[in-house]
Amino acid sequence: MHWSSDLLNELPKRGLIPEAAALRFLQAFHGDPSCEPLPRLRETANTLNLTFDWRNTWHHELFGFVLLNEMHSITIDGQPADWSHSSGWSWNRDNYYGTVQLPELAPGKHTLKCEIDSALVADKDMVGLADEAPSQDWPPAKKRWTRSFQAELKVYSKDAQIVSLTQDPALDPVSSGALSVKQVVVRRKGDGASAVVLFNIGDKLPVPISFDVTLCVGGQTANCGNFWSAKGTPGHSNSQGGTELKADIDLLDPQVKEAEIILTPNPGPVEPLAGVERIWGKEVKFSHVPLTRYDIR
Repeated sequence: MHWSSDLLNELPKRGLIPEAAALRFLQAFHGDPSCEPLPRLRETANTLNLTFDWRNTWHHELFGFVLLNEMHSITIDGQPADWSHSSGWSWNRDNYYGTVQLPELAPGKHTLKCEIDSALVADKDMVGLADEAPSQDWPPAKKRWTRSFQAELKVYSKDAQIVSLTQDPALDPVSSGALSVKQVVVRRKGDGASAVVLFNIGDKLPVPISFDVTLCVGGQTANCGNFWSAKGTPGHSNSQGGTELKADIDLLDPQVKEAEIILTPNPGPVEPLAGVERIWGKEVKFSHVPLTRYDIR
């Protein structure tokens, strides 16, 4: 409906939709808050990062009304939990970002419930209202109600295997052509140099991946960090860590023209992702990777 706001806003102007009908429509239109599957946690976790949508992204003002939201309460298994806003507070956001303080939770399934104070306020009454205004300072609402959602929170023991490793040849991300090294770029950085490893990750990755990356070049070994990708996994079609990883290195001999990249499977970074059950579990080596040298003066 992102294209229809001009049309819909003509209806009340022409007296074609009563206020009560507009409010009922907006309540259904924004619906209940929605949340992706909660991250999986170990029993040692003491916080939970919570993100969810609590109003329609496309339409902030429709039929002359604005939807305002404020977190009212968060409970875990019916018990109140403390929380804080992780990116500043505003009633004017499409999404909620917060950090929930967790009690000691035994391994198993738990229920997290959020209750949100919501209000539909006429846009003419919104003049001068600060974005950070709490609900007690909101203008009189045409409709005010409490919305809620609950989600399952999975907690694992501290030594449980959450994500398994597979070495099934049919799922090899390299032989399938879904994973390769694009290039390694070396640039001057002060008295040393910086190496950038660029990966290609195809859309048809046969199994999620999560690797620690090591660069071996000119007799040096450098840790480039971790990257993961879960393309094709329900709810997790993105990558983290990027496809460009950097490491600081010492200056290289001008004659060095190749590098070796070693990828070591590490399930830790993808353990929170509810849709990831396994990753590629065999070490990957890319040898004789050409260097692009911008560090030679």
